[in-house]
Amino acid sequence: MQTFFKAVYLSPNEPDYLFALAQVSARSERYKEAAEAYSDFLSVSKSTDADRRARIIGLISFLKFLGGVGNLYVNGSNEQTSVKFELVGNRPIIKLRINDNEEPLRFVLDTGSGISVLSEDIATERKIKAVAKGGHARGIGGDGRFAIVYGLLKKVRLGDVSIKNVPVYIRKFHTDGQSGGQKVDGYIGLALISKFLTTIDYGNLTFSLTRKESDRKEFTDSDGGSQPLRLTSSGFLSGQVEIQGVDSKLNFIVDTGASVSVISDRVSRTEGVSLFSNDERLRVVGAAGVTEDVPTFLLPRVTFGDHSRESIMAIALDLDVINEASGFEQAGILGGNFLKNYKLTFDFRNSKVTFVPVKLEKE
Repeated sequence: MQTFFKAVYLSPNEPDYLFALAQVSARSERYKEAAEAYSDFLSVSKSTDADRRARIIGLISFLKFLGGVGNLYVNGSNEQTSVKFELVGNRPIIKLRINDNEEPLRFVLDTGSGISVLSEDIATERKIKAVAKGGHARGIGGDGRFAIVYGLLKKVRLGDVSIKNVPVYIRKFHTDGQSGGQKVDGYIGLALISKFLTTIDYGNLTFSLTRKESDRKEFTDSDGGSQPLRLTSSGFLSGQVEIQGVDSKLNFIVDTGASVSVISDRVSRTEGVSLFSNDERLRVVGAAGVTEDVPTFLLPRVTFGDHSRESIMAIALDLDVINEASGFEQAGILGGNFLKNYKLTFDFRNSKVTFVPVKLEKE
């Protein structure tokens, strides 16, 4: 972080240095300093478009608010828990409680999201008010944009674990028909679980969190088959995937919140992949709305590390909205139709994941 301070000191009117300092300060939970750096960035940046400025102004307001809150994601109780989840539409749905309300809510475990998300209906029902807003985020579906509204949950309780001061996006949820006839109330993002060793066992339908060093050591000593992950600038977990028909490895987001896997429209047009096009078209629901008539592909083999699956359905989408902020190009999304065949353990501290094949109760 001192490198960024030095760069800004030597070149105080360089927008890129100020923006990088703001990002690093926010990740280090130095929210007031981050807000100041973003404000300085806006004062010297002349090429920033109106919507981006609106996003940053909203973010500055949120960071100033967080500066008065104190530490985020504070573990307030036990160091470990294990709970059952429902697997609906290839997505893990976990029951949790927020604030002091004992009525459980249905949240999708979403490793494709950095921050957790709360539906605006639940926010209204539970009287959770917006603490800042401004601009639009980019997302899949609809017109590719949704309004940014920030909230803060005083407490989230997941099994025996309690986590205090949890930031959330508050947004409208579009109907997706993937939740077993029941609505989904929110999405658990990476930031909420990143301080834990996290296991998603699709075979036993269990979700586990632990901060015990003994559990971490046992995992570290036995994880010879782990695969490295990279965290994108926008907070996604990315790993290298091989697709039969494509010569090089591709960066894919590992996304438990996606029902099916995705390839970018650029990849879908390559000679090695276009041969596997299906006649079937799907309706896809994303954060920004609904996209109709999405082309599908039946990929003969998809490989992540040492693990391969055959005949994986994938949809082709324009991933430019993701790549604009990812820092390095993402060619697809490894979704639930691939991940459901494994027990996954995420070691966020060391940026890696292990895949252990499981026997599913229902194929």
